Amino acid sequence: MTYLKSGVTIRIIVVLFAVMGSFLVWQAVVADRVEESPPSYGSTINLPEVDFRVMGNEVSLTVPVDRAELQALLDSLYPESDYAAPSSIGLSFDYGLVSDIPGAGVFGLGPSNRMFAFAIASDGGARPEIVSLGAWRNDPVTNAAYLTHLGVSSKPANIKVNIEHDNDILRFKFDVRDENLRIKLRAEGPAVMVGRTFSNPIPISNRTTDLRANVVQQFDFAPCDEGSVHLSGDLKTSAGTLNLPGKVASCQIRRWREIHVDILD
Repeated sequence: MTYLKSGVTIRIIVVLFAVMGSFLVWQAVVADRVEESPPSYGSTINLPEVDFRVMGNEVSLTVPVDRAELQALLDSLYPESDYAAPSSIGLSFDYGLVSDIPGAGVFGLGPSNRMFAFAIASDGGARPEIVSLGAWRNDPVTNAAYLTHLGVSSKPANIKVNIEHDNDILRFKFDVRDENLRIKLRAEGPAVMVGRTFSNPIPISNRTTDLRANVVQQFDFAPCDEGSVHLSGDLKTSAGTLNLPGKVASCQIRRWREIHVDILD
């Protein structure tokens, strides 16, 4: 297998693994409480080879939006496709991300913080597609390595993350800024996770690029306390602005997240 694929294919790969678990169904092992120790695949990843790996933590949101506004943004970002906009988007606030690109001999990129926005949309095919609305990252070294070796670009941004641990409660504050954008998230939830998701492996495909990849991922999770979640600011991109509400439809804390990707020929 040739590791370094085309820029379009790699972009879709990164979009796919970045949002898996937010909208796709995974096998889950759920316990009353999960011990505070990281899960590990160890030597049982069960993939022929690993082309890309990322580890870290995130707060994952589903955010209701105006469908007409989202449709206008999709039409501007992807004029070659005829996407039908859904009524919500996903927002991932990632922190402490460490990445490896084995095929390029690059290991231990980061840690970095990132915000990723995406929609699940269909342009008439049998399966919906994962569509990027924008990515922002605070680490220029990681950004440069992704662009050089994977053809993936994220906008540079100042991303501040503050996490307080108080009486088994985690309190999160994210502040994401670039020259036009300012988004804040406040959320809290249990410090001890309530379940563990594990998949090994899951096949992923994308109709428009004929991408095929096998992916494994795992993370511990817990729901945010609904009343604690507040989102402020609007999603401003080069293609337009999407207004975001102050409240979200769902919120999940994900810790010890580990993803391995095997790109198939």
